[in-house]
Amino acid sequence: MKDFANRIRHIRQLKGYSQDYVSMQIGISLSAYSKIERGTTDPSLSRMLQIADVLDIDLGQIQIAPTYSMSNSRGQVEESDPQEMTLAKMQAEIEKLRMRLEQVENKLSQ
Repeated sequence: MKDFANRIRHIRQLKGYSQDYVSMQIGISLSAYSKIERGTTDPSLSRMLQIADVLDIDLGQIQIAPTYSMSNSRGQVEESDPQEMTLAKMQAEIEKLRMRLEQVENKLSQ
């Protein structure tokens, strides 16, 4: 989960969102969200999906996101490999479709 924590922190920074903003959007305290980003609390799948929704990114993209680095010149966050990000987006779309198919199958079996 430490990788997840690091990735959501970097993606949040890329988006320019504060921890407070994300925590308010998902309905938890700033302290609770901070623990998720530090990796001291493992979020549930539903919480991970909420975070992904706020960050406007598919959960699959968070799980396989490329590494990010801080630019020494101005302290800005930058993606390390745009091609990896494109691949991550495609894989995330496949995962999203797989999840939708699973939901439809579950509804049909009820």
